[in-house]
Amino acid sequence: MKRLSKLFFIVFVACACSTIAKATDLPNFYRSTFIQGIPKKDVDDWNTFFDARYSAGSTKKGFDGQQNSTDILNIYGLVNFNRMGYNIGLSQETLANTPTPTTYTWLREGGNIPNYGFTGNNGKIELHGKAKIREFDFEWQQNIVNGFFAKVYVPIRTVKINDISYTDQTMSTTTNYSDFQTFLDTYFADVLTENDYLPLTTVFDKTYISDISVSVGWQAYAKNALYLLGDLYGYALLSVIIPTAPKQPLNRVVSLPLGYDNHIGFNTEFSINVRPKQWISLGFHAEFMAFISQQKQKRLVTDTSQSGLIILEKGQVKEDPGSLWGVGINLEVTPLVKGLFLRAGYSFTRRESTNLTVKDDNYLSALIAAEIAADTIYKTSTAVMANSDNRLKAWNQHVAHFQLGFDAREQTNSLLAPKFVFSYDWQFLGRNTWKANMLGGTLGLSINWDF
Repeated sequence: MKRLSKLFFIVFVACACSTIAKATDLPNFYRSTFIQGIPKKDVDDWNTFFDARYSAGSTKKGFDGQQNSTDILNIYGLVNFNRMGYNIGLSQETLANTPTPTTYTWLREGGNIPNYGFTGNNGKIELHGKAKIREFDFEWQQNIVNGFFAKVYVPIRTVKINDISYTDQTMSTTTNYSDFQTFLDTYFADVLTENDYLPLTTVFDKTYISDISVSVGWQAYAKNALYLLGDLYGYALLSVIIPTAPKQPLNRVVSLPLGYDNHIGFNTEFSINVRPKQWISLGFHAEFMAFISQQKQKRLVTDTSQSGLIILEKGQVKEDPGSLWGVGINLEVTPLVKGLFLRAGYSFTRRESTNLTVKDDNYLSALIAAEIAADTIYKTSTAVMANSDNRLKAWNQHVAHFQLGFDAREQTNSLLAPKFVFSYDWQFLGRNTWKANMLGGTLGLSINWDF
């Protein structure tokens, strides 16, 4: 009984004390993708593996749709007030409480700001902020028989976005510059309130269990399988991604989904490594993730010139998230001490564009009715309009990975063998992503059951 209690204590410590020989990740645009696809060399039946990882990063910078470095809150473009209120409709509750809405006075067609006739970046603001990301990841893999295994991956994410501010991009020599300043200083906050937003500077600080991945797979290790390339080992798996994090809130200008925004997903991946010498190995990894569409309420653009994070209209849509896929390569060397390793890798991860199907008869209804009455030849398409939103566009990351670690299983066949890994994931290029490089480490434990 004492020995069993000790074993449970060690397993608990391995899962709760985090210090990325990582094989699992659920990538997202707001942090660098972790290194993935490192196959286990220990494929014996019934062996058990626990890994606990902690990683952290912070950033003020990201990459926009043209891969230019910019502020994290500006990756989708400047907030454009010039046509922000075109074709919108405030809720009946707001109209009842505010007979003369600030939104209509300043932003709708014929309102103050559209009548200024601004061009270029006049009438636009750039948002600024700082993000801190912390993540605890817990992974359990249970080998079964003949190479088959089951795996559960549970990430706990904390994202804090603060120091939120803006810079007016309007040139001070522009006509009506002072009037636009009056709007920003006096009426901007009212516009946010009328459109169900919290104040702009509201801090986003949330911690949730992110989506959980449950996998089944097959793995193998073949010694001297290739004449010149030596040992060959790898795995293939299928996963279901279970949404556990809440949906992204619509009442905040600055917010994030800590998972995949309540969409069920399915993932397939494979990895293969060759080991020509005992001190070196080369690996390749690929994965593909798809999601089930879902009907929900979203913020919808009402004019193709609208950009940035402040979108006023809300409507019902069927959201079809873009697929997510990635490839990666890695090189591992084990110098001097058996079990001690250095690893470097590169990965490319891409999320395809999300597509919206409008399910709301009120969306653009006044505009479309006017076009019908005027017998306009080319009428506005709700689908084209809704999907012109920059926030729906694809994102990608180019990330370099570096690891230093020690795996005691390379030296022993005893019941318990720990593993320690320190990692750094550096995103050097991207599109529509945040440049949050992640520093962290993993404490792992493998249990070699002697049945």
